[in-house]
Amino acid sequence: MKRLLVLITLLMMVSMTAVNAATITILNNDGVNEGFNDPAVVAPVGGNTATTLGQQRLNVFQKAADIWAGLLSSPVTIIVRAQFNPQTCTATSAILGSAGPSSLHRNFANAPQLNTWYHVAMASKFAGVDVDLVNNFDINATFNSNLNGQVSCLNGTGWYLGYDGIEGSNIELLPVVLHELGHGLGFSAQIPASGVEPGTPAGPTRYERFIRDNTQGLTWDQMTVAQRAASGINTGNVVWNGPCANGHAPYVLLGNPTMWVNQGIGLLPSYPTGLAGWGPQNYNVTANCVLGDDGIAPNSDACSALINGGAVSGNICVVDRGTCTFASKALTAQAAGAVACIIVNNVAGPAPGLGGTGPGVNIPTVSLSQADHGAQERHARRYGERHARIRSGSARRHGRGQRSHQTVRAESVRGRLVDLALGCQCIPAPADGARDQQQPVQHRGPHVLDVRGSRLAH
Repeated sequence: MKRLLVLITLLMMVSMTAVNAATITILNNDGVNEGFNDPAVVAPVGGNTATTLGQQRLNVFQKAADIWAGLLSSPVTIIVRAQFNPQTCTATSAILGSAGPSSLHRNFANAPQLNTWYHVAMASKFAGVDVDLVNNFDINATFNSNLNGQVSCLNGTGWYLGYDGIEGSNIELLPVVLHELGHGLGFSAQIPASGVEPGTPAGPTRYERFIRDNTQGLTWDQMTVAQRAASGINTGNVVWNGPCANGHAPYVLLGNPTMWVNQGIGLLPSYPTGLAGWGPQNYNVTANCVLGDDGIAPNSDACSALINGGAVSGNICVVDRGTCTFASKALTAQAAGAVACIIVNNVAGPAPGLGGTGPGVNIPTVSLSQADHGAQERHARRYGERHARIRSGSARRHGRGQRSHQTVRAESVRGRLVDLALGCQCIPAPADGARDQQQPVQHRGPHVLDVRGSRLAH
């Protein structure tokens, strides 16, 4: 529920500058007795009054469309072709859905920037007419029909079709649809992992021009193909560089969550940690770190009650990722008296975000990368226990002279909304009557939920 309320609040903040509402229509692309046309009888839920499964799904999509329409201004109707189809889903991960523009356009009438690709909905807004004469839709969206309670798919997790955010152990459809429609409206660079720009000749997208790599000191449109490919995996160093985001971000963004090691020869003084989307969000805990042991191989995953609760009590419990959900590990540590829980990644890469839901979790829970934990563990074996502090980010409030793109992280949804959702309120939009060019596109990747390790991610 918290995720839905935050997302809608951010969207409403942006709506204060919208002038004329847009019209967004859902085009049902499902066949008879499937998807939006599924006749299965269901009870109304969370403000969704429909009594068939298909109509409830369609109502959620239209609800999301109406929220976006109230925030945007466009004289051209935006059509979303949508369908529910079986998508990949296992007991531990699933494709939730995906959406993207039907085409990209550049050098159309009134284009704010020449030789720059725009999503069709945004291009049509600036041109004042529908610039796509080929497709009868602007956004294509596909969502997973396998999330229906079957045990083989996320252990029985299904879509929650209410509007109130009280999803329990299920997955709210509304915020996922809101998120994916955003990609189709303009919030996506349309650059594959290879770093190659779209079109012939290749050229930058509108979104791409605002992505800045602080390591390279360049925006993506200034980079070579190889530099863009490297930047795409430059975790923690890629930021949003739009003027509106730079102006507002210092008042809303939080600092990075961090683990400080208070004693230890040869260890770094601090390590980045991954956030949990549940449990306490503001915390500052200092204690010894104790490895949890549940007595069942592999012993340290905390998927059963801990047998070393006496050692864990009053300390930070360190456990390994795998076998069971993040929240269940935190609850196990909490039951043993831990004051916080650190979940160590079991694969290479940065500390992951901790997804799922965690009702009942009252202790701070963060993740740590496999490499960082390895260094600390080797130290502990040689010098003894670790004494550490974990702290959530603190709000940044800079003076006007201190605002810069370096404070605006790429994961700032607010910044993206301010700069892109309303088009060019902060960016001059010179008129140009050059010939329109159209580029067919594919969405780079679906929305994936991994209950073992990551939040919703591409």
